[in-house]
Amino acid sequence: MRVCTRFLVLFILTLALAGCNSSSDGNDPLISSGGGGGGSGDGSSEGDGADSEGDSADDDAAGGDDDDNESESGAGGGRAHEIVITAPRENAVVDTQDGVYGRRVTVLVSDNDGEPVPDGTRVRLGVMDSVITYGNDGEVDAGDTQFTSGAPFHGNNLDGFITRQSWPWYAHDGFVLVKNAAFPDRRRRVDAVTGPFSLDVTDAYEESVSDGRYWVGASAMGISIVDEGGSSLEGNILTTQNGKASFRIRYPTRREGRPLIGLGCARYNNDGTYPEDPRFPDDPHSGQVLLYAEVLDHLEDDFSRFAKVDTSFCFSGIAGGSIEATPAAASDITLSPGETQQVTFYYEDGGDGVPYAFRELGVFIDGLTDVDAQIVDGMTNGEGYGVVTISAGSNAEGDGSVMIFDGDASLEISVTIDD
Repeated sequence: MRVCTRFLVLFILTLALAGCNSSSDGNDPLISSGGGGGGSGDGSSEGDGADSEGDSADDDAAGGDDDDNESESGAGGGRAHEIVITAPRENAVVDTQDGVYGRRVTVLVSDNDGEPVPDGTRVRLGVMDSVITYGNDGEVDAGDTQFTSGAPFHGNNLDGFITRQSWPWYAHDGFVLVKNAAFPDRRRRVDAVTGPFSLDVTDAYEESVSDGRYWVGASAMGISIVDEGGSSLEGNILTTQNGKASFRIRYPTRREGRPLIGLGCARYNNDGTYPEDPRFPDDPHSGQVLLYAEVLDHLEDDFSRFAKVDTSFCFSGIAGGSIEATPAAASDITLSPGETQQVTFYYEDGGDGVPYAFRELGVFIDGLTDVDAQIVDGMTNGEGYGVVTISAGSNAEGDGSVMIFDGDASLEISVTIDD
């Protein structure tokens, strides 16, 4: 009967985790206006799989959906009025067996009557996977090329830099995304950094904005955008068919020997700040990933007239992962009242067996009294290993289990209190 109870508890916990948290990586929009993207897929090395992690997403606590000027872009008659960036929960990620995963993503573009835009409407895509600095106080003036920020979040000023593969990346190497700017102004290439709180962009802004939610950064982690068949896209431009354009985002599972699964998958805090990523001790807030889409509307100068910035995409793992005790015998322990033991475990994903580095997991205790269990540092280390400390109090009793879980992966440690 206890076994049945344990499986029922695991099932309920998994549903609760998916519904409330969509895993420790983030929340679960997957279909949203300007949202969607991240999460994980369950698949074999030959094809696609099923998503189980859910997305990391910017909760937009610092500005809501940030799309207050949608009505300005919609003029009817086939003009783009809305972009939805969506990714499936099933058949989501491909393991190409060469250290690269590919995430399926689709862009839907409609006019303000809810009709698909004309076939052949061009959509330009891009990814920022290395954030130099970011904040909530970006300012631009209409007709000006200057972007300013008085107090970037927890990081470098606009004249700072981050390091990737021992190489410095400065703001002048990248671009600026402003999520709540007017649609034509949401992406600009940096022309020059003019001071610690100002930089110039290559094209003047069309409308003024204050308290702009912005990111300054570049694509520096080996990520790329390809068509559904895996072929490169000239200029990262797709064309719509029936208002839809599908593509894949490819990303490395490791870099310089370090696992990258989970990059960009954390939740943003309520104030808009991003949690530190231990992969980058010198630039702990640089591990954010943003996807943007721009509708070009067949303009001769290719200047974007409609754009969305999505904070939900991340370097997803593939579902069907495993959590194993090391050694395996450690999954069955006996404790006396007042005794403490530690169990080491290893967590990898269900694709190429990539370790889940710096991954938070849940703990549940069943059938035991006066027993406590805590994961050391609250997460796995940089190689996917973790340690759970199980302590029996002076009044401990029972014959039960300690369960470590994350999404569909779990480890059950049988615990017997020897009194």
